[in-house]
This record gives sequence, C-alpha cells and structure tokens, in this order.
Amino acid sequence: SSSSRTIIIHELEPCLNSSRLCLSNFLWSKYLSQIDERSVSDEFFDHYLASIESGFEIDMKLEYCYDIQRDLYWLTQIQLISHSLILLHYVGLPDDDTSNDFWAYIYGQRCHPIGWCKENSKLMLPPPIVTKRAIQQITLHNNHTTSNGNDKQSNMIKGDTNNITQTPPAYLFDKVNNFAT
Repeated sequence: SSSSRTIIIHELEPCLNSSRLCLSNFLWSKYLSQIDERSVSDEFFDHYLASIESGFEIDMKLEYCYDIQRDLYWLTQIQLISHSLILLHYVGLPDDDTSNDFWAYIYGQRCHPIGWCKENSKLMLPPPIVTKRAIQQITLHNNHTTSNGNDKQSNMIKGDTNNITQTPPAYLFDKVNNFAT
C-alpha cells in the first residue's frame, strides 16, 4: 500500500458571515494547527540558500526605522530571507501573529544592527500595534479594575501614569540583553 498526500490550495475570501478563511484576521499558523497540518520546510525554497550566503539568519534581531518622518525605531526579528529581502516581525507581538510581518530591503537605510540606535542617539519607541498589544496583555493579566471597569481607562486619558507602564514589557528588554551579549 502506497501512501499519498494531497496538496490543498486555499483561497481567502472577504469576511462574509462567519467564513473560516477571512482576510482580515487570518493566521496561517492557527489554521494549520486547526487542520492538523504543518507548513512546508524552508529548505524547499531558493530563499533558504540565499539566507545562508547573505550572513543573515532567521531569528536574528535588527533595529528597524518604522517611521521615517519621525525617525522612530523598534526591534524586529528576521522570519525569512529571500535574496536581498527579509521578512521582519516586530518584537513584542506574539510569535504566532504574522498579520503585521513585513518585507524590508536588507541594504536599505531602515535596517540596522542592535546597538545602532544607541550609538546614533535615535529613539527606540514601539510602533502603535506593539503598544496596543502590550496594553491588551496587561489588561488581560491584571483584571484589577473597579466594579464599573472604567478607572484604568479614565486614568490613562487624564495622563495619570502612576499605575500604568509606559515602557514596553520587561521581557522585551531581556530579549535585547540576551541578543547583545
């Protein structure tokens, strides 16, 4: 008896009613785990060999300028390498959430090694999506609101920062320190 594997090609559809495959919130990692499948290994693609030749490696971290006008930078992690392009993931977002991953040109002016911002007096500030997710995580883990649940929000709006962390979560700094040493 010979075993055969079927390749299934899925098309994403706009969210109509409760479509399982929705463009706005679709995550391949979640979908593949739901159907008990796994993604094709990187070795099957040319970009894998290009990553070996470029010196860049998957999981390396970089400082990336995400806002050129305001000259703002944040940590990213390399997810994939294809010739002179790298797929980046913002540090601070869940690893399985690829919805904000993006491609960047390796040799452009936006990618820099860890420590470049400090040496060049550049501001490291999380992009809005990272801040939003961090606040959501803090809210989920610290359900210490009053009965109406609005005190934390009203304090944030008033600018009261005594009980609110304005910096990224501590584990982000641990990742930076682990990478730099």
